[in-house]
Amino acid sequence: MRTGAKVFFGSSIFALVIATLYWSVASEPAGTVLLVSMILAPGLMAAFAASAARGPDRPPEDRPDADPSASDARIVGPVVPVSLWPLLLGLTSLFLSAGLVYGVWLLLPAGAAFVLALAGLARE
Repeated sequence: MRTGAKVFFGSSIFALVIATLYWSVASEPAGTVLLVSMILAPGLMAAFAASAARGPDRPPEDRPDADPSASDARIVGPVVPVSLWPLLLGLTSLFLSAGLVYGVWLLLPAGAAFVLALAGLARE
């Protein structure tokens, strides 16, 4: 198991301990379900990180033959220093969440704006 997988696996084990303690003390179903989802999310990331670490394109920290003084000179792509799309995506997700509470009159326009903001961020 590699570094990233170990971190996420440790987070999942921590959440398992917390969920077990919470269930035994509170016996409240909603909080227990949320804590179980807290177990599953890092567990899924640990599984992905473990499978990615076994592939041919392993990260440098997981390769035993990696040279710390050598730089990895691959081209990552354009880096946009300033963008309005993350802010718009956050605002539209806020309105989308409020639409779940207040009704369809806010949910539909917020959903359309969210899709546009997501497409704009992905295009950039």
